[in-house]
Amino acid sequence: TVSDVVPVTSASTVLSGENTVYNNVTIEKRITISGNVVLNLSEGTTLTAPKGIELSKGNTLTINGPGSLIIEKCDEDKSAIGAVEVGTLVINGGNIKAHGGKYAAGIGGDKNNTSGGSITINGGTVNAFNGGLIYAAGIGGGNDDQVGHYGVCGDIVINGGQVTAGSFTNAIGQGAQASS
Repeated sequence: TVSDVVPVTSASTVLSGENTVYNNVTIEKRITISGNVVLNLSEGTTLTAPKGIELSKGNTLTINGPGSLIIEKCDEDKSAIGAVEVGTLVINGGNIKAHGGKYAAGIGGDKNNTSGGSITINGGTVNAFNGGLIYAAGIGGGNDDQVGHYGVCGDIVINGGQVTAGSFTNAIGQGAQASS
């Protein structure tokens, strides 16, 4: 029997197709999503991706649990999961901790993002925060200092799960950030 599922390793910096985390893995570079990607987080495993996941327009990432995904300490202009032009994200389960960089959303837009994409949470435990001081949502738009601190927020749908979305000063948990 041949399986099309690719195991995730520390060298997995570009994901395409169906991928499964079978062991605890740390990927030190930003992960790029290419095409329609499924990321399965096996029970008892943790994928640690300190530089985050680049999910740009035209690409889709579906995350299935029950394992964990931890993203912290992204570069200051980068979201934990997202891009300047955000793609489509579906979270069906797992324990997701997504803390973006200083001016970026936890899940959603990088700094100066121009497209909000689509974010759907159907289950799991999701903890999403901007990573720093100001002007980015936990889930939604990043800081856009070029047009008065309003980032672009796409569609956000929460159907289930336990979701905590927050921010530091001058921003909200979910949606576009507030102006100063």
